[in-house]
Amino acid sequence: SRLETFEARHKEELRPLQEAKTKLEGMMADALDEIGVENVKTSHGTVYFTRPENMKVVDKEVFFEWVVAEGAFDVLTSAVSKDAIKERGVIPPGVESVKIRQLRVRKT
Repeated sequence: SRLETFEARHKEELRPLQEAKTKLEGMMADALDEIGVENVKTSHGTVYFTRPENMKVVDKEVFFEWVVAEGAFDVLTSAVSKDAIKERGVIPPGVESVKIRQLRVRKT
């Protein structure tokens, strides 16, 4: 179809730009690591890392026993509800907090 053809051409045209962006992000992350900082503000904008938090069940049996014992059914979705867990103030057994360092760039 015309749409599929357009999407394929668009994806191909964007590839070199995406690759350049990925390379620049790597260089910026390396530079921040080299000087030992989490962010740098310039006249062009700010480069910074974020660490979004996610919850991951690492032991389903232990986790579900805890859910039932505590009546904590609010933590269940198709994934673990990080907001419900944070509100409870305790990470339940069988779950671990996973934070992935992400580089962000904000224009001035």
